[in-house]
Formats: sequence, C-alpha cells, structure tokens
Amino acid sequence: MNRFGETARGLAQNPLGIIALFIVLVYGFASLVVGIGANLDPTSTIVLVWFMVLFPVLVLGVFAWLVSRHHWKLYSPRDYGKGEFMQAVQQARPDLKNFPAVRSSPTTQHESFSTRPAPSEQPSEAPSPETPNPAALAERIKEREYLYEHFRGVFIVHVLAPSESEGQDYDVFIYLKRHRDEPISDITKAEFFFGRHWGDRIYEGQREGDVIGLRLSAYGPFLCTCLVTFEDGEQVSLYRYIDFEMGEVIAGIALR
Repeated sequence: MNRFGETARGLAQNPLGIIALFIVLVYGFASLVVGIGANLDPTSTIVLVWFMVLFPVLVLGVFAWLVSRHHWKLYSPRDYGKGEFMQAVQQARPDLKNFPAVRSSPTTQHESFSTRPAPSEQPSEAPSPETPNPAALAERIKEREYLYEHFRGVFIVHVLAPSESEGQDYDVFIYLKRHRDEPISDITKAEFFFGRHWGDRIYEGQREGDVIGLRLSAYGPFLCTCLVTFEDGEQVSLYRYIDFEMGEVIAGIALR
C-alpha cells in the first residue's frame, strides 16, 4: 500500500498521470471483482468480462483523440524544461505568439530588479516599438492622463484560485485598487454588476481595511462593471473582463 501511495502521488502531478491512475484503478477493481467474486451470477460475470474487454478499446480511442487534439493540456508546467512551457503555450495559442514582451522603463522604480534582461538579451524576434509622430504621441499621452484623472486613479482588479465549490471553476476576488496603492478611503460605495447570468442583481462591495470588493465563485469568464461613488457625490463607471487566462498556470503550480 505504501508503494501504491507513492506511485499514485507521482502520477498525480499532471493531467496525463491522473488519467493513467484512473485507468489503473478502474481496470484493477474490475479484475479484482472478477477474480474474487465467487458469488457472482453468470450474467454479472459476462457483463464484467465484456467491460474488461471493451474498456481498453474505449480508453485507446479517447486517448488518441486527446493526443491529436489537446496534447498540450496533458502536462503541467513543471514537466517542461526552461523556456519550453512558453513555447508550448505559443503553439497552443498562436494568437498570443506575436505579442511582444512589455518591460518597465529603466527610469521607473523597477530599475534595480535583478532579473530584468540586458538589452542584448531582448528577444530578437520582438518587433521594435513604433515611434508615433509628435501630434499622435501628444494625443495618446493626453488620453492616458485623462483616463487617470477621470477614474481618479481607481481601477478594477481581480485574482483567482481553483474553486472549492462544486460546479464552479474558480473562486474570484474582485476589488478596487488605486494607482500607486494610494488609499481609497474617499470611496463611499462600489456597486458591482455582472449581468443576466447573475440574476441581473447589483452587488455592493464590502470594505475590508483599505480594500473594497467581493468574493465569488464562477464557472466561466464574464464582464464586470462597477459604479463607484465618492465622498463628494461624484460617480464613475468602471469595467473589467474577468478572465481565467491564468487559471491553468495556477492549477499547474498547485499540483507541484
């Protein structure tokens, strides 16, 4: 039993291992029942024998389909070598392949971050940033400053983790955050709205210290809007798409 437990823990490191463990358990239990089931009637024995004959064929068909259509989902990030995981993600999601890496400017507070690559280490295939003409650049700067000012530096952010609730994929914490982590004590109310799948209800955010937000469980991504009311009576409407893009990465790390 100790050896079996160690083998089970070893297999349960990625989806492929979990599938293998499930197959071994199902086939093992069926064989055990046939082997020691002295009181089985002929009909039950025939059913079990046919199950043992057809089960491997079914597994082979499903496994062939998984390997041909969803092979990148059979491994966890730890099964890949250095740099191989992101290559696999790019192969599975070619629409993300051409997105250049965005790094902090050397003049920001992250200048001393030791893992920031030197200029010679920048990906050679990444496109060079386009330099807009002065008029267009001025408009982009003006737009960005307007958004900061209009929203008073407050934005919706979210974090997620695999859900512990039955039928749900992720537990999500949605909350308001001000730029540069400045306090949000001037916010008196935050009303979140998620649409018809949530009963078209308005959920008022709860304040926890200097954070206003709410926790929920969801089985799919959705659009979140929030009407924020400030002490002076002004209101702004924020929105954010609550995506699950980091979900598989988080799940892979949790299996380590």
